Amino acid sequence: MAHLFDLAEKLRIRPFPVADADSAAPMRLKPETLAEEARSAGLSAEEAASLERAAQHFADHPELSTYFNWLSLQFFDGTLRRTPDLSLLPEAIGVLNEEELYAFFGLLALSGFDSCRRGFAAAHLPPEILAGALDDCRIWIQHFRKNRGLTGVSRRALGWLCGVLNGDPLTIGRMQYRIRPLRAGLQVYRHRHTGKVVAFAAAGGRFNRGGFVDGVDGEFDPVAWTADFTVTPTDITGHVITPTGHVEREITVLPATDYLCVFRDGDLTLDTHIPEGDPLTLDDCRESMTRALAFFRQDRPEEKIRGFSCLSWMLDPQYEFLLKPNSRILAFMRQYYLFPIAEGGADALWRIFGEDGLRDGIASAPRHTSMQRKVAEFIERGGKLRSGGGFLLPEELPRYGEAPYRD
Repeated sequence: MAHLFDLAEKLRIRPFPVADADSAAPMRLKPETLAEEARSAGLSAEEAASLERAAQHFADHPELSTYFNWLSLQFFDGTLRRTPDLSLLPEAIGVLNEEELYAFFGLLALSGFDSCRRGFAAAHLPPEILAGALDDCRIWIQHFRKNRGLTGVSRRALGWLCGVLNGDPLTIGRMQYRIRPLRAGLQVYRHRHTGKVVAFAAAGGRFNRGGFVDGVDGEFDPVAWTADFTVTPTDITGHVITPTGHVEREITVLPATDYLCVFRDGDLTLDTHIPEGDPLTLDDCRESMTRALAFFRQDRPEEKIRGFSCLSWMLDPQYEFLLKPNSRILAFMRQYYLFPIAEGGADALWRIFGEDGLRDGIASAPRHTSMQRKVAEFIERGGKLRSGGGFLLPEELPRYGEAPYRD
């Protein structure tokens, strides 16, 4: 039985803190079983065979097998909504080359399928929600194969899959959801008679001349300014966030008696994620969101859900002048009341240009789609993408598809 420090030295990784890895970890590195899980996830016979060969290679090395089984147990134990310690995921395993490392990560995701089935069954979740969780593994493995020509997943994708297979988020229809407090520095009011919604930036937020959060990606505006926000019995005073996602520098004063606060920073929302897949349609989104709100309100009635939120590379307001007017991304974005967030464009560049699309710089980035061409030209002119946020209150859900905040 290998001593853990000897094992870590052989694999050229940091020691992992368990008393006895060989006895603590059940045997999950079973090549035939993992290949069957790959096929059940919808992977092709070629992809499943490639992963089976990798699993057999790892199983033939006791140190790798022990490490794989231990990691799998840390991430998947049949408990739903547990928060796995993703810092345990290694950046590299010294004895594995790049192709083997990605296969190792992909097999780790597949090793969580049994735990996922047990956890979802214990929680009495519908079969289609389980199917959505397992299908996410196929989505990411095929995404990686399309981008890199290798069968597996990246470390970043494995971290996400650990959450999905542990039931957080849940896949309901076309999108995925998890209950999260929205801490984005905003307060939202609705006019008592007209129903008009107005969002204010919280006091202390720092914004650049474009009305975006200052300092993102190390870019600081010399004329950046700080927001104020106060509420008295007579007035609501502050800087309005426009529905298109910019904070106005001018102060706005609204009569407090005419407005009701419908959302405070930190309230619970259904945090929404859009997985890759079929083209995103507004009908699919509306159907998914309607089902999700009903499901979570019934499944977790103690959680007071105030609406939907989405923090995504897809919600950069700059797409308004970069993409075609009939863009599906623009149609999706316009259904939300947008707000700026302190997150840059790294995720956008990854999703637009692919896993390795910017390895040799923007000049060599792929330009197969109109979005790739427009974004590449924008960056070459000195532009910088950034992620954005958006919220949708439950009262506007029946008007989803009509850009309810942009009348």
